[in-house]
Amino acid sequence: MLASIETYKDRLQDYRRHCIDLRDMKYENSTERPEREATFKQAVELVSPVVMEILEEFNNVFLENTGTIHSQGTKTDGNDGLVSLWLLSWPLQRNARRRTEGYWSKDSEPVQPNILPETDPGGIDPVIVRAFLPKDGVTGWLHGHLAGRYDSANGMWPLNVTSPEDAQRQGVVTWMIAEGELHRCVYEMAHAPMALLPGVC
Repeated sequence: MLASIETYKDRLQDYRRHCIDLRDMKYENSTERPEREATFKQAVELVSPVVMEILEEFNNVFLENTGTIHSQGTKTDGNDGLVSLWLLSWPLQRNARRRTEGYWSKDSEPVQPNILPETDPGGIDPVIVRAFLPKDGVTGWLHGHLAGRYDSANGMWPLNVTSPEDAQRQGVVTWMIAEGELHRCVYEMAHAPMALLPGVC
């Protein structure tokens, strides 16, 4: 699935809908929490084939088809929210070891913990694409987003998906998340001896 310039331009409608959500305090016209959760689950179902296709292509381009992809269905995040994960792991990543200090020294930058319980404490998480609907909190109601492993503003993309056409537009976002996640894996290895990309390093 190669993106065209029109694909990028078409993303404008996602942001328009996102801003309407913020203005009206709704999620695709859903107001109450059960309705918003249903909207989120539908969005995940629609976008999942696109995410899987993009990760397959990413695996082909970056990992020489050495990766394994699987998805975890929508479930509780353990904090009154919902989350769905798509994971791309590969042998070099599974064998990689995390640095145990910050980039320059042990006091300069704390290392984020792994979020997957199946990842060895000394290893690094695979590429993660995450759809999430947080709990309602001090900011009031909330709606769905696509992201990578971390909860950063740069990694939170609007998940305004109610049709297959909407889902297709998320392909370019998914690729950006996957590439950012790959760099996160590299960063977590930092100055350690590195073997992460097949045939490269």
